[in-house]
Amino acid sequence: MESLAAEQLSGTVTFLLTDVARSTAMWDADPESARGAIGRHDQIIGEAVSGCGGRLLKARGEGDSHFAVFDQAQSGVAAAVLIARSLAAEVWVTPQPLRIRMALHTGTADLRGGDYYGPEVNRCARLRSVGHPGQVLLSNATAALVRSALPPGCGLVELGWHHLRDVAAPEQVFQLTHIDLVAEFPPPATGERHHKVPPMLTSFIGRGQETAQVERLMSSTRLLTLLGTGGVGKSRLAFQVAEDLLPEFSDGVFVVELGPLADSALVPQQVLSALGVPEEPGRIHIDTVLANLGGKHLLLVLDGCEHLLWACADLAEAILRSCPKVHILATSREPFRILGEATWRVPSLSVPDGTAIRGSDLERFDAVRLFVNRATQSKPDFAVTGANAASIVEVCRRLGGIPLALELAATRVKVLSCEQIAARLNDQFRLLTGGARNALPRHQTLRAAVDWSYDLLLPTERALFRRLAVFAGDFSLEAAEAICCLDECGADDVLDVLSSLVDKSLVAVEEHGDRLRYRMLESLRQYAAERLTEAGETNELSDRLLVWFLAEAARAEPELKGPDQGSFLNQLEEEHDNLRAALAWALERGGCTDGLRLAVTLSRFWLVRGYLSEGRRWLEFNLAASPGASPSDRAKALIAASTLAWHQGDYTGVGPLAEGALKISRELGDKVGVAEALCRLGELRTMTGDHIAAWSLFEQSRAAWGESGAKRGVIQSLNVPVHDLGTLACEQGDYDAAEKLFEEALDIAQEHGNTMGIVHHLSGLGHVARGRSEHESARSFYEESLAAALRLGYKRMVTFNLQYLAGLAWTEGDLARAATLYRDALAYFGPAGDDLGIARCIEGLTKIAAQEGDPTRAARLSATADRLRETMHSPLPPSELSDYQAALDAVRAVLGPEEFDAIRAEGRRAELSEGIRAALREG
Repeated sequence: MESLAAEQLSGTVTFLLTDVARSTAMWDADPESARGAIGRHDQIIGEAVSGCGGRLLKARGEGDSHFAVFDQAQSGVAAAVLIARSLAAEVWVTPQPLRIRMALHTGTADLRGGDYYGPEVNRCARLRSVGHPGQVLLSNATAALVRSALPPGCGLVELGWHHLRDVAAPEQVFQLTHIDLVAEFPPPATGERHHKVPPMLTSFIGRGQETAQVERLMSSTRLLTLLGTGGVGKSRLAFQVAEDLLPEFSDGVFVVELGPLADSALVPQQVLSALGVPEEPGRIHIDTVLANLGGKHLLLVLDGCEHLLWACADLAEAILRSCPKVHILATSREPFRILGEATWRVPSLSVPDGTAIRGSDLERFDAVRLFVNRATQSKPDFAVTGANAASIVEVCRRLGGIPLALELAATRVKVLSCEQIAARLNDQFRLLTGGARNALPRHQTLRAAVDWSYDLLLPTERALFRRLAVFAGDFSLEAAEAICCLDECGADDVLDVLSSLVDKSLVAVEEHGDRLRYRMLESLRQYAAERLTEAGETNELSDRLLVWFLAEAARAEPELKGPDQGSFLNQLEEEHDNLRAALAWALERGGCTDGLRLAVTLSRFWLVRGYLSEGRRWLEFNLAASPGASPSDRAKALIAASTLAWHQGDYTGVGPLAEGALKISRELGDKVGVAEALCRLGELRTMTGDHIAAWSLFEQSRAAWGESGAKRGVIQSLNVPVHDLGTLACEQGDYDAAEKLFEEALDIAQEHGNTMGIVHHLSGLGHVARGRSEHESARSFYEESLAAALRLGYKRMVTFNLQYLAGLAWTEGDLARAATLYRDALAYFGPAGDDLGIARCIEGLTKIAAQEGDPTRAARLSATADRLRETMHSPLPPSELSDYQAALDAVRAVLGPEEFDAIRAEGRRAELSEGIRAALREG
């Protein structure tokens, strides 16, 4: 074969060397068939190398071997896979199928006279020499480059560190696997054994920071125990760390797998077996272990210690005392609790949060990468798409980033779509079965893994573990003590038993400011819930949950209008999942008015934190499910629902709710209820342009507040001018009156520490300044309001202030800043489902697109905004209509009526999520 000197690559390249196994015997047996087979072999290799962008050199006098170079390591691996699969699929005329061994190594090219020389080529050749027929070996340099970008169906198996002939430094050797190829081979033919770490048949995904942190800890301690719940990946992380640290230990690294053992007396014997040391007659095993380890410098990995804890602790303590150069890395669900032990809790893999994430961003999260990698191994054509990205995120989040659960879920892609997998996760333990047959029994299914932990618990631990399933989210110690204290686990026992469950990695503890909170992974919670049902305790625990959180919400409710409202809003946010569970239980029980009271109490929290649709659903569900509720409770619920409907922009829904509340409140003589209902009805009149009627209703509302004698009512009544009286005055051009109203309200809100009111009144003053064309003053008011809203977590006013600032930038002609602010607002609150806020953002971006000369984009965006407003029955306010309509008229004139209508029709048919993505895109 001719050397392609003119086309040779320089610098860092990847070498691929191949050679045919037992080729001499094949030529001797039948030269004719051998000639044909080798010719076909040459053709396959040549096509594969060329097709993957490589350069094929002459055989360099090595019989039937080949030598190729690639500028990218991924290209070399792709070529090797293609060669191996093609050779395996070929029908050979020789007595035995033709098999080759291959090796890949990446290094700096030493190019002379059109050929490659030097130590990097030698290392690749020596690596090839230790392989077996049909095997593809990679050096550490190449494996590091391709680990996160392997071809579909491929994996890497770490084979340990080996000394290659005539190469000074040891090489960490990897085997390239593919689902269509043989994976099992003898150890590399180096004639030496440096360590005993189980070969990994799948690639190690992510965990870069975790691996580095564990390795740092290992440098400062002789005993480190990795803690974590079943399936979180303790063993896999320990094995990876052991491989990485192999060069640090002159006498090697050895893994002792303790999972299969049931008898603690066998622990020392298992260590001897791992070390390859025979028993000594008449000598107890622990003494033989200590004598053998003596002065050796090695790392001992004790994997799966939790069920043999005392025996493992005794062994580790003896080794630390007697073998000063031996280090121990252990994996367990709870610590040994001996002197010299350091512990590190293995976290779940990183998962995306609840916000919308583009498919291209998902690779940042280790949980997603693991799921996709394993899914690809199960179904080679699997890929992340726009259609399944959201479901993949949901699967990873619901499974809590637990590697075992993700791997089991990924195997289901052969028979279920990602959407179907996500939908079935309510029954995780039925879905997540079918693990590898060669895994330990407790790792073959998620249920077996958790059964293993549960069976090791004491009766009091089992009792608290199953009762904690009543919490849908994280929880406080106080809540656990109040709700979970029954029979064998009383209130006084909860702290100690909960601490024990934390030690056993069944409950996680997290810092929330100056407080600690606890949580169970969702998979563990589902398991515990099944056990709770078996024990017949579900109803009683759920009743206790409802009573506890109704009291907690009632305690927080008056504080939501005072100076500590931010702190109490945060507390309710922490308990949100548990509050949802309490509300759901109230509905399930039926006829329970506690659910209605709880929903009313939470209405301000839902409003401020942007849970408008959710809050309204809970209120309306509980209204329907509580026909026996008192008139007072019903009136409060109707007011709360009408308030959320108003902020949703559902103006057709506001009227019946507010009128129903007004009727009941008047019958009861409840002035506060009357005042609140009149506010909502006045706001409706504002939307229809009937300003005289609106003003009258607002004045009646203020009078009712005054008659009620409720100081908090006066404060709230002066919030009305922000949304209504102030808005009316601004629209009529009476900025002096509007300013007076806003300043009066602001003074009272500041006096009483009502941050929510402060946010609104500052925005109102911004409107006044903007109406007077005092842009710097307006910007200052909006930014001050935005900062207060961010501190409070008042999502709706965050996005509205961003929109106000965007509108101001648009007025000033700064279209780039306006577009950025609108997109910021849309990204901040769009996922929460505030349709009115979304519509306002998209309308602003529509005007910008029109002004920047992009009529197609403007027409499409306008269709999304119009569709949203029609769905909400919320027309654009008159004060904003003229500019928006002028923009659409200009777009229609450029495109022509027919094209304009066609683009808008297409935009109206698209999903809302697609419309939001289009709005978020630049340009």
